[in-house]
Amino acid sequence: MLTRPEVIDLHPADHPAPDIRRAGFSLDHPYIEQCWGPLIGPSSVSFLRHCVWHWQDESPARLSTADLAAELGLGRGVGPNSVLWRTIGRLEHFRFARHEPYGAGLEVFTRVAPVTPDRLSRLPQWVRGRHDRLNGERLEAVGRQIDGDPPVQARMAARLDHMARDPRPKNASLGR
Repeated sequence: MLTRPEVIDLHPADHPAPDIRRAGFSLDHPYIEQCWGPLIGPSSVSFLRHCVWHWQDESPARLSTADLAAELGLGRGVGPNSVLWRTIGRLEHFRFARHEPYGAGLEVFTRVAPVTPDRLSRLPQWVRGRHDRLNGERLEAVGRQIDGDPPVQARMAARLDHMARDPRPKNASLGR
């Protein structure tokens, strides 16, 4: 983030990648803490959770940066090298957030991707196991959503089949 304002607007934002928007993890999902936590750190996980809570009250959430730092247990310091700004920088680096193009705000993505294989390979076995389990559950849920909603072509074909088998007499005129 280029500026260090006294007040920050935290905007919920769609992730730029369509597949993550559709099938990513929400910020309050346990995957964030259990799998991303070792990479982004506890202050970043806490920041993301607080965003979700604040958005329940107002969206975007407008907060004093000193109050936000205090909420996260980071003290009230908000200087250029403070823990709060390092946390925000880490979230931007890992593409959980981006500096708002206009104004003193931060767009925080409401869904995030799973940890990449190269990053995952450097994490402890327990974290890799949690990733496999939670990511597998997510993929099953996405598959059920896709299976539960047949494509348009399949719905049209079923309707045409139904119409072809309908025993009622067909009226030759249109609109009557």
